[in-house]
Amino acid sequence: MNAVEQVIDMCACGNLRRATRIVTRRYDDAFRGTGLRSTQLTILMHIARQEEGAILSDLSRAMAMDASTLTRNLTPLEKAGYVFAEKTPAGRRRSVRLTDKGEEIVRDAMPLWEEAQTDILEMIGKDSFDRLREDLKRLDA
Repeated sequence: MNAVEQVIDMCACGNLRRATRIVTRRYDDAFRGTGLRSTQLTILMHIARQEEGAILSDLSRAMAMDASTLTRNLTPLEKAGYVFAEKTPAGRRRSVRLTDKGEEIVRDAMPLWEEAQTDILEMIGKDSFDRLREDLKRLDA
C-alpha cells in the first residue's frame, strides 16, 4: 500500500466524514416526508431540551458548531415557523425556542428517527455502537 492509499485507509478524519455521510443519508431518507434534514432535526432536538429557550452561544458550544454556521442553519427553521429567535431579557444575547409548529414537527419526526436509528444499530450492532458512542464522547471531552 503506498502512502496515499494508507492515508485514505487510515485517516480518522476521512473515515469519520465518510461514515457521517452514509449515516446522514439514512436519516435524511427517513425524514424526507417531513421536509427536514437530519441536521435540522438535530438542532431542533437541542433547542427542545431547553425549556426556557436556548442561548445561541450555548447551543453552538453544545453542538460543536461555530456560531455563524448555527445561525445559517437556523434561518430556514425560523422561516418555516419551527423556531423563534429573540434577544434575552438583558438584551445582550440571542435566545431561540421552538414554536408550537416546531414542537409538532419534532414529535412527528420521532418515530422516523427511531426507525433510522434501529437500521443503523442493526447494521453495526448495538454493542459496537455503544463503544463508538463512548469513544466519540472522549474525543469531545
